[in-house]
Amino acid sequence: MKKKKGIGNRKPSPPKAAPASKYPTSWYLMSAGDCTVQDLKAAFAVPGGPDVEVWRELGIVELSFPDKTFVDFQLVPCDLEDEASNAFLAEHQIKTLYWVTVEPVCDDGQLDFLQSAANRLGAMFCGDTANFLPMLKPTAGA
Repeated sequence: MKKKKGIGNRKPSPPKAAPASKYPTSWYLMSAGDCTVQDLKAAFAVPGGPDVEVWRELGIVELSFPDKTFVDFQLVPCDLEDEASNAFLAEHQIKTLYWVTVEPVCDDGQLDFLQSAANRLGAMFCGDTANFLPMLKPTAGA
């Protein structure tokens, strides 16, 4: 007797691996000036831009894009709890700090978005890495 093709006779598919991210998915947004969640909302709430949700009391801004990418900003104290990191903050005169996550991956499109955000906000994005690289500073004339 031949087995029928069907769900009961199929081997389960192996789980799909998460797509590899070309760039870090965790970043810091660093500003030498005041940068409130309302400032972030104003910078991103533009026609054709992402959907923007703000939780002002929590210091959180969530951006959602049509391609199912999310970029979350969470206001954090300007104290990274280690001497070298805090020296970096002092050297760059950082007054406002957000921890930023890009999900599910950070590729060239998201990197371009972060660069344009740095230009609009006059702030810089630094990878949540030991040496804060990659670093996206506002570009001149942007």
